[in-house]
Amino acid sequence: LNWGTSLQTWEPGFVVVNIVASQLGAGIWLVNLICGAIFVYGLLQLARLQPNAWLAILVAVPYLVIVVGMGYTRQAVAIGCCMAGLAATPRGSLLTVMIWIIVGTLFHRTAVVILPLVLFAFARSVFQIALLALFTAVVAYYALGADLDRFETLYVEQLYVAQGALFRILMNLPPAILFLSLARRFSSSTVERWIWRTFSIAAVASAVAWFYIESNVALDRLALYLIPLQIFVFARLPNVISRGPVGSGGAKALIIFYSLAVQLLWFNFAGHAQYWIPYQIAAPT
Repeated sequence: LNWGTSLQTWEPGFVVVNIVASQLGAGIWLVNLICGAIFVYGLLQLARLQPNAWLAILVAVPYLVIVVGMGYTRQAVAIGCCMAGLAATPRGSLLTVMIWIIVGTLFHRTAVVILPLVLFAFARSVFQIALLALFTAVVAYYALGADLDRFETLYVEQLYVAQGALFRILMNLPPAILFLSLARRFSSSTVERWIWRTFSIAAVASAVAWFYIESNVALDRLALYLIPLQIFVFARLPNVISRGPVGSGGAKALIIFYSLAVQLLWFNFAGHAQYWIPYQIAAPT
C-alpha cells in the first residue's frame, strides 16, 4: 500500500515501522524486533525504579511479556510507551509523561484512555484540571476521530466478548486492593500515589462493570493498560510488609509462586497457547 492508504488504515507509528522494514527489504521480523524493543524499553524503565527490579520483571513475564508482548504487537508498543511515561512520574515530569503516551497512541489509538488517569494526578487546581481535560479531549479527538464510528461499533454497540477478559480484569484486582489499602507505604511521592490510585480505582471499577456490560471488549482493552499496576505493587510488596508476619522473604516466595501459577494456567488452558509451544509467528495452515 502507498503512504496515504496505509495511514488511513493503521496508526501512523506502526505504518512508519512497516514502511522502513519494507524499504530495507526486511520481513515482518524487523517490524516485530522494533516493536518488541520499544515494549521492552518501557518495561525496563518501569522495573528499574522498583526496589526489587528482578521481581518486577518476573511478575511481567508470564502474561505481560509472553501473552501481550508477543501477541498484541501494536498494543504492546503502546503499553511499553505508557510504562516509559509512568517511569517518569517520580521526577514529576508531566511533559515526558504526555509525550510518551501520545507516542503510544501512534501505535494503538486506545492508549489515549491512560491519559486522564495519569494527567489529573498532576493537577493542583480547578483551572489545571480544566486545562488537562481540554488537552485530553483534543488528543482523544485526533487519536480516535477518524475511526470514532468504528470504535463505537466495536466497543459499544456490537456484542463482542473478548476471550479471557475476566481473567485479565481479575488479575488487576488484588494489586488494586493492596494499593488502595496501603497507598502511603508504597510510595512517598504524592503524584505517584495519585497515579497508581487512579489505576487502582479503574481496576476495581472494571471488575464491577464486567457484571453489567455484555460487550466487554472495552473493559478488556482497559485491563491490558492497567497491567503495569501489577508490576508496581508486587515489586514493592515485600518492602511494604517486611515487618509483618509474612515478612519480605515470604512475600517474595508468594509472588514467585503466583507468577508460576499464572504461567502454568495460561500454557495449559488458554485458547491460543498452542501457538506458543513451540512459539510460532503465525498459525500453521
